[in-house]
Amino acid sequence: MNAKAPGHPRLFLVAAVYNWAASLVLALFHDPILAAIHAPPLVYPAALELFAALAFLFGVGYFWAFQDPEKNRPIIVLGTWGKITVFIISAAHFLAGDLPGPLLAGAVGDLVFAGFFVAYLKKTSHSV
Repeated sequence: MNAKAPGHPRLFLVAAVYNWAASLVLALFHDPILAAIHAPPLVYPAALELFAALAFLFGVGYFWAFQDPEKNRPIIVLGTWGKITVFIISAAHFLAGDLPGPLLAGAVGDLVFAGFFVAYLKKTSHSV
């Protein structure tokens, strides 16, 4: 990691751990989580497992951004759009009654990270 990199690149390490933890919990424990919030079991668990795998891979990208944020700036941009997209889709399904409220919390976390990513990108736009 470039110690002189402007901004707060540790943010991307936190985002990586967030994605890794969320994806592993979803992939491994989706049945008990759904039961705990009184949601019906998944009809197609593969869809959730694919989502979890992609979230895990985005976490790898955030880890790379942590290691060298200037070199991996495009990953930060992609991650920003990814996190915004997760929130928009989750919120739409929540409003339609297709997503239980507790599951929306993870998407709100993504929106918060997206805000931090945007702030980082704006703060460091001169360093590219």
